[in-house]
Amino acid sequence: MKKSLMSILGNALSVVGVALTPQELESVEHITAIICMVIGLLITIASSIVIPLIKWWKKAKADGKITKDELNEGADIIENGINDLKDKIEDKEEKK
Repeated sequence: MKKSLMSILGNALSVVGVALTPQELESVEHITAIICMVIGLLITIASSIVIPLIKWWKKAKADGKITKDELNEGADIIENGINDLKDKIEDKEEKK
């Protein structure tokens, strides 16, 4: 079942690729590039901020209360995540 579904999808993409004019293909490429950038940004945000923050929250709440030191640690996680995002965005801008 999966093999035939993938085969149908591949055939459909091939037909679309052949049927589109060069200008339409260029538009599809631009849309695909934008979608990939957005997905990449979401993955970067998740890996830099969200996942470390969730791990911190679980560890901090394990004893039932969050101390001042744990709050400082959480703030550091957010700050480091934001700095990581800035660095990655600057790297991409430099590559252009």
